[in-house]
Amino acid sequence: MREQATVADLAVRYEVHPNQIYAWKKQLVEQAARAFDAGVGHDGEASRSVRSRKLHAKIGQLTVERDFFSQEVRKMSAPDRRARLDRRSFGPVDPAAMHAVERGAIRRLPAGAAGERR
Repeated sequence: MREQATVADLAVRYEVHPNQIYAWKKQLVEQAARAFDAGVGHDGEASRSVRSRKLHAKIGQLTVERDFFSQEVRKMSAPDRRARLDRRSFGPVDPAAMHAVERGAIRRLPAGAAGERR
């Protein structure tokens, strides 16, 4: 942390605001000792590894389920597939209901207002 150049010079050289350099310096002073601690980083790495394994297992499970159900659907006749469709899910959609917004809270911009798409 030798100060060979002023903060203003560093800010110009690296194209950042001087306050950012002060923030980085403060962070270094506060946390420099952590860089030399023996156990730092191992806990985070282990938890990422566990999370990664769980996510890969879930991806595998969902892939198997998708493949199984797609094969079962292909075996069905077209009338049987149509009969299993939930027709209620294909109706018109009210945008206010989708986002749990009161209908009166949705307003349209007046004609010719900025940002209006045609």
